[in-house]
Amino acid sequence: MPPASYGIGIFPSLSARGRADGRWVRPLALQRCLIPLIILMSAIPLGGCNPFPKTWEWNQKLTVEVATPSGVSVGSAVTRVRWQEENSVGNYPGSYSGEATFVDMGNGRYLFALLSEETRYLALRTFADVLGDRAQISEEGFEAASSLRGENNVPAERYPLLVTFEDIRDPATVKRVDPNNLADSFGSGFSLQRITLEITEEPTTKGAVEGVLGWLEEVGKERGSLIPNPPRLISAMSDPEIQTLGPLAFSTELFK
Repeated sequence: MPPASYGIGIFPSLSARGRADGRWVRPLALQRCLIPLIILMSAIPLGGCNPFPKTWEWNQKLTVEVATPSGVSVGSAVTRVRWQEENSVGNYPGSYSGEATFVDMGNGRYLFALLSEETRYLALRTFADVLGDRAQISEEGFEAASSLRGENNVPAERYPLLVTFEDIRDPATVKRVDPNNLADSFGSGFSLQRITLEITEEPTTKGAVEGVLGWLEEVGKERGSLIPNPPRLISAMSDPEIQTLGPLAFSTELFK
């Protein structure tokens, strides 16, 4: 009986051939295929895999000021933003880390200004009047933003998502807050004064929001959204942004 034939991994249609002395060798045709292939693959650059891309980083402090019946309440948090040079497919990889800003509204109520993808772009949007033509997603824009120092008012159309909890102990009671009508969420005498952004040397905020939302990490391990079992279809949701809201909007540092 002739010896069995064994397929070669990346060439399943080719097989090894036996010799009379019992040793096994790849057919000459396979060797002729493999050698040029190996040479070709070694010459192809790994696009987008530059291990040392040029980067720009800065810390930005978001501050929320609220008028309350007992005076002005203020909350701040510092996040870290990082951008990289353009990659081989024309994108600018970026990231952010830190925590949401929150304001103690009294009586166990809090106002939260959340993190999102917009956090990466907020400095370029907020300081557009200072940056001028450089206020864009570009290496020139990142260089200019990272060199900024100082504070500016965040434009109302760039405000982060604002939320509160009817019961701070229950993540499922999260509610959207209208920045133009805080009284609807907190009662008469409450109004948003302003939201500012400062490029700063201060370190990123750590652990503050978890001190208020003690359940945050546990909920993050259990499910992806604060409100359990939201509808599977966006079209079936009354407020998708709230119903799909997850713990990482409050802190990116939960599982590090």
